[in-house]
Amino acid sequence: MNNSRDEIITSLRNARGKLISVPHPVAAGINHFNDRPAGDLTSCLQNFKERLAALKGETYIVGSKAEARSKISELTQTVSSEEIVYSNEPIVQEIADGATTVMPLDELPDTVLKNCKVGITGCLSLVTRTGSVVVSSTLSGRRLSVLPPFHIVVAESSQMEMSLENVFPKLESDPLWSYAVVITGPSRTADIEKILVLGAHGPKRFAVIIIDA
Repeated sequence: MNNSRDEIITSLRNARGKLISVPHPVAAGINHFNDRPAGDLTSCLQNFKERLAALKGETYIVGSKAEARSKISELTQTVSSEEIVYSNEPIVQEIADGATTVMPLDELPDTVLKNCKVGITGCLSLVTRTGSVVVSSTLSGRRLSVLPPFHIVVAESSQMEMSLENVFPKLESDPLWSYAVVITGPSRTADIEKILVLGAHGPKRFAVIIIDA
């Protein structure tokens, strides 16, 4: 056993300083995401919907903000208005149509968020390759996408990106963000006997409404 250990350590020491130059995949023109090649927006939306559905998430593609408002009403018909909290992002406020408090999220009393059943936010980007949504603290705060059992994201089709690689520059250009999260479907765990449980550490239900106007 000691001989094997010594051989490994010796090999590591001998390799120290011998760096191998590997070109960055983007600079080299390498496409690591050829399972979701660039295509028209319709294909990207369909890819996003398929990927999110495979992870128990919901996608609704609508043609206007009015349709988005109707879809939210449909999805939250069993929830009282006092149990729904909207973020103060412009697109969300337009769809809320006066149904939300004017108080910023970081000033909401804890009791409001504690009793919140549905959190509605916008997002920074949508990622077609993985069916993911990227949420930034600059836009939606930290709590509304995590605490409520049902999280609804409202986005526009123009926010669709091919991969996370295309999203990072947006964060780099925003000096105010302090927190970002990549959401791919409802919260889940399979730690116990490999049995999938939704809603373990966050929302049990997750829906994305995409306005493709």
